[in-house]
Amino acid sequence: ENYWDKLTMEYGSAETGQYLRAAELKHGRAAMLAVVGFALQKLGVTFDKISPHEYLSVTQNVKFADLAAMGPLQAVQAVPLEGYAQVFAAIA
Repeated sequence: ENYWDKLTMEYGSAETGQYLRAAELKHGRAAMLAVVGFALQKLGVTFDKISPHEYLSVTQNVKFADLAAMGPLQAVQAVPLEGYAQVFAAIA
């Protein structure tokens, strides 16, 4: 039996199924992008090598090279809150 049909016929409507399919695609794509970013950082492909700018944040004194020297999780934690705000603003 088709999983999506069960969700739409027993638990909701056709619109519910359409929403769930779209959410699954969106989350799957975000997860794939995260895995690629994690792998590229581990392979050494970092912004300090490809960006014309030295600093990620001049006001917070965060350089791309500093982030590249860290592990992936530490680098994510070192990004200023304003950086994440810019990412979410660009997505929305």
